[in-house]
Amino acid sequence: KSCLNIDEYSFIPVSDLDDELAPGSVANDCWGWTSSSGREIAIVGMTSGTAFVEITNPLNPVRLGGLLTHTSTSSWRDIKVYNDHAFIVSEAAGHGMQVIDLNKVLDVSSPPQTLTADAHYTGFSNAHNIAINEETGYAYAVGTNTCGGGLHMINVGIPQNPVSDGCFSSDGYTHDVQCVTYQGPDTTYVGREICFACNEDTVTVVDVTDKTSPTQISRTQYSGSQYTHQGWLTEDHRHFVFGDELDEYRGGSSFKTQTLVLDVSLLSNPSLLSSFQGTETVIDHNQYIKGNLIFQANYRAGIQVYKINDISDPATGVQQVAYFDTSPQPSTAQFNGAWSNFPFYPSGKFIVSDVEEGLYVLGFSPGFDATSAPTISNSPTSSPEPTSMPSLIPTTVCNNDGICDPGENCQNCGNDCASQTRGNPRNQYCCDGTLANNCGHPDCSCTPQCTSGPECDDGDECTDDICNGGICENPFKDLPPPSCSPPVVCNNNGTCEQGEDCNNCSTDCRSQTGGKKADRYCCDGNVAGCTNSACNCDTSRKFLRMV
Repeated sequence: KSCLNIDEYSFIPVSDLDDELAPGSVANDCWGWTSSSGREIAIVGMTSGTAFVEITNPLNPVRLGGLLTHTSTSSWRDIKVYNDHAFIVSEAAGHGMQVIDLNKVLDVSSPPQTLTADAHYTGFSNAHNIAINEETGYAYAVGTNTCGGGLHMINVGIPQNPVSDGCFSSDGYTHDVQCVTYQGPDTTYVGREICFACNEDTVTVVDVTDKTSPTQISRTQYSGSQYTHQGWLTEDHRHFVFGDELDEYRGGSSFKTQTLVLDVSLLSNPSLLSSFQGTETVIDHNQYIKGNLIFQANYRAGIQVYKINDISDPATGVQQVAYFDTSPQPSTAQFNGAWSNFPFYPSGKFIVSDVEEGLYVLGFSPGFDATSAPTISNSPTSSPEPTSMPSLIPTTVCNNDGICDPGENCQNCGNDCASQTRGNPRNQYCCDGTLANNCGHPDCSCTPQCTSGPECDDGDECTDDICNGGICENPFKDLPPPSCSPPVVCNNNGTCEQGEDCNNCSTDCRSQTGGKKADRYCCDGNVAGCTNSACNCDTSRKFLRMV
């Protein structure tokens, strides 16, 4: 493995992690827990459930067991811990939230064992992520089928009796969130419970102190946004460091990993300071901050560690000091490799979950002081201007493949733009990266259709109303009324549409997804019913909500 200043203590492959689950699982999210006696547990989300590993002795990890998914398999599972209990959500339909007592897991006899949940919350069906404010005992499930995909608030003060306590849906779908008892410089909100939400194209700040009446404080957009994914506050609550998951994917082969820094010292008016770039052309995923270090999972480049010298000037103030490449794949912008990490063990060790590989238990090399370490010789550079993304400037290309790709715009490739955007640009390439009124092609419009979901109401109880990057989308609901079953159709037009699935219309599904389904219709909303190998029915959410 390629590495610098990080040592591998131990490794457990996915083939071992899934022994108490279902064969063939791959990994996704991870989290950690330290018992009152100092024993340390790694918790790893898997396709078919959740694996638990004791890493107190990092050279000799012990698999304690696995908790099977509550319903079906899913590529998305997320875990957080509060009051010695793990809270587990998944994109699997009907999964809800599993709760398991970690002291019970730690004391299991003759490990590994198949484990059972101690409680199950049914206030939502599926969720993409969960966050917990350990100071207040509130959990926040996001990307659920409730609350417009926004904050679904749950009182977990009594872990085995979670109680629904409110919603925030005013800014639509939330992909990930961090909620804290605010102790930053904005005196108006000191001591209040504040959530920092990554809402696909914005960072949205919400006061959730009063669960019956949460209030949006601000909503910050930024130029060149592709998909606002996940972020974490600096420990002084002055800055929010976040990643845009699709800027690298759409930015071309030379676009290096970019991390953005938002000044949130005034919560009502955050400002984007700048961004810093890594050394590889890979996608950034989950990142966390401990002290002055940023621990960032970078998919095919493993884990990268950055030192914060002066966060107010990311151009020179944030520098790479360590890395460990977990993936044997080439360092390109693809969605596999290191999914997440957990750096908060008191012992100083940290873990990484790699999708195809498994669980890595790591630590800094002996003698390496990360808090005062020099930067590596090929330290990352910073974007000189927060709104400047030069490698995303499109060139004149058009491959007429029906998908709006980098460089294709409404002037040089109207067919590709129009076919994917219903006449409106899905991303900046569809108008050369601008919103000027000189688009010049009748198939594309440079005016957004919407700014929020309610503007997209089509009057159909069977569909959700979603504003995605200025485009109205009305996908068939995940849990529609019985009268809303989609019709079985196949028009062979190369686009996966309502009612078309991998059994009756594999050509349309496959042509648009590269073998993976674009939305729920590619399995008719029934993952278990898919029998055609031309489609991959493990993917139950739209691409942009994939990871």
